[in-house]
Amino acid sequence: MSEKYGKYELIKRLATGGMAQIYLARHKGIEGFERLCVIKRILPHLSENEDFVKMFLHEAKIAARLNHPNVVQIYDLGRQDDSFFIAMEFIHGEDLRRIWKRAEQLGQPLSIPFVLRVIADAAAGLDYAHNKVDPEVGPLNIVHRDISPQNILVSFEGAVKVVDFGIAKAADADMNTRSGVLKGKYSYMSPEQASGSRDIDHRSDIFALGVVLYELLTGTRLFKRGNDIQTLNAVMECNVAPPSEINARLPRDLDAVVLKALTRSPDDRYAQGRELHLALEGWLAAHQLPASNAHVAEKMRELYAERLAAEERSGLPVPDEGFEVKSAEEEISPRRRSASYRAPRPTVAVPGRERPVTPPPPPVPTPSLPVPRHEEATTSLKPPKAPSRAQPRATVSERSLPNSAGPTRMAPRALTRPELADQPGMTEVSLTDTDVPPARRKLTVALAVAALVAVAALVVWAVRPTDEEAGTSAVVHVASDPPGATVIFDGKTVAGLTPLTLPPTKAGTYTLIVGKERYRDRTLSVTIPATGEHSLPLVRLEPIGTEVARPAEQDAGDAAPVRVSLTIDSDPKNAAITVDGTPRGLAPVVVQAETDRELHVRAELAGYVPSERTIRVGAAATQRETIALERRKREGTVRQALAKEPGGNEPKEQREPPDSRDDPPRGMGTVRFAITPVGTWAEVSCGSYHFGATPFPDKQLPAGTYDCTFTNPELGTRREKVEVRPNDLAKVTVKFN
Repeated sequence: MSEKYGKYELIKRLATGGMAQIYLARHKGIEGFERLCVIKRILPHLSENEDFVKMFLHEAKIAARLNHPNVVQIYDLGRQDDSFFIAMEFIHGEDLRRIWKRAEQLGQPLSIPFVLRVIADAAAGLDYAHNKVDPEVGPLNIVHRDISPQNILVSFEGAVKVVDFGIAKAADADMNTRSGVLKGKYSYMSPEQASGSRDIDHRSDIFALGVVLYELLTGTRLFKRGNDIQTLNAVMECNVAPPSEINARLPRDLDAVVLKALTRSPDDRYAQGRELHLALEGWLAAHQLPASNAHVAEKMRELYAERLAAEERSGLPVPDEGFEVKSAEEEISPRRRSASYRAPRPTVAVPGRERPVTPPPPPVPTPSLPVPRHEEATTSLKPPKAPSRAQPRATVSERSLPNSAGPTRMAPRALTRPELADQPGMTEVSLTDTDVPPARRKLTVALAVAALVAVAALVVWAVRPTDEEAGTSAVVHVASDPPGATVIFDGKTVAGLTPLTLPPTKAGTYTLIVGKERYRDRTLSVTIPATGEHSLPLVRLEPIGTEVARPAEQDAGDAAPVRVSLTIDSDPKNAAITVDGTPRGLAPVVVQAETDRELHVRAELAGYVPSERTIRVGAAATQRETIALERRKREGTVRQALAKEPGGNEPKEQREPPDSRDDPPRGMGTVRFAITPVGTWAEVSCGSYHFGATPFPDKQLPAGTYDCTFTNPELGTRREKVEVRPNDLAKVTVKFN
């Protein structure tokens, strides 16, 4: 294509999102002046949306003030015909997420020096933005608020650029950030950002960059969970294991560098981006590892050799296949996702090690498939009746969809709550909700997105009331058992944790979701009257993995189940431990389990007879159990004949054959599972070992041959025989057509 757009020539459309289009463009001037750039043009119908235009212009005005080698440069801001646009620097390269994916596809892992160089340069760019001073205004106090792999670009020349300050907060911002607004991708938020705090500063960006660093090094998603509520809770809890415990191939002295960026308290983090930059540079220098931008460029050219060759032939940049821009809504909103979706796992190579570890990039929803329909809860919230009349009692009926992964649920039955009847301000509330396993729940509520462009991420508007809003509509209080749950109201995340107050909202029916880590979500439909102050009945959350008691049998004072930290060791050490059919690694291992629960534990070690044992979890906060193993009888036992041999000779030693009931000696091997095509996932089981849904890290299994099944609920089941050899890596690739 070639389209004249003001002083620009639009050469090729690179991407289209729900809010903007992105083009590769050429800017021509006098005397043959010419340069490539990127035009971000908002869609014409959105140009009439005043709030959207303000946000769009706000992004450009912030970014245009930044001029640093590690920040994408803004060239121009304007309006052409019926749409606004931004002209920005063209980066001939890819974002970190796509680089991960490419490395995985080619089996060419990213090295630690590559990862540290990219993160160090990104930290330098952030430090510049954080400390930017305008001659007229003074310190801008810019906070990016959306640092993620998608917003870190790496060029084929080895340059690293931070992009999209689209939801940045600046002291002179035209659009002030409201208290309680959650902006950014949930799994890369800082704890203070996830809690809806208004006290967000540049250290929140440092935390997010630390999450990217951690995930690249360990090959795991740090905070990503089954749904948004669980992800936010995980971020706020901020339990981070040392990277070397997740990936044993990482040097332990790198742990402190990474973990300092990931402390829950901002005061304990790096105070500035340059401190993280210098810490990474210092580690690289101490280990004398090559990590220049030239080395980054060499790796990029290696990964994209075919694309660069095609560009040389065509004379124009060729974007990565499948490149597309997701709007804020599409980026995070847990709407329609393909059953085959599972993000591919990028690779990280550790110097001197052979086996890569592979983390998935952030999710890219596939909105083309229909959403499974779930029954919604119905909550009627009516104004209180006059005191002269008896208050109606609240009724709660529970029902759920069939759940193959959990216990059989009861038939619907009613629970009366007379204690609510005589309290002033209480209203008649009827609750009906559906519990769906969190690992497969797809929230059907669309997030309300204000205005962002193209690659910019999530904007979830605040739900905390303002003084202006107070008194214009009803106020609703929400409490949960246990407390400390996250609430999504009408697709918008409420700042803080239960107990909390919903925002004053116009009369109508809204969806309310209450969830907490390790508990099943509750989805309610709330009908709110025009005025008044009301309290919902206590929302009780059901622990995952427990039987559901009938409502009439539940004690109002029931507390959340106590979890015990159980350490399972072996004698001798390093036996392979399996708990309830799931491999847990080499002893000692730590398992979180509920009190009074029985666990079936198996320990295996080469040269020893496997040992199985049932362990009952006690009431103490910690518990330690050691499983003793017996050495195998390799030679058989020696016994003497009871009588002399013929001829009067002394009795000879006789050997019994080894006990045939013993299992043959088995060492441990490693298995790496891959599901194709890219983006497909499956539940994996090998014999009695159940690994869950891909992707996951490499698994250790006792040597032997296993019948493995790979199941995707919409694509069917595949079966493969897998041979595991001692001290060897077995690579298993299963294709779903």
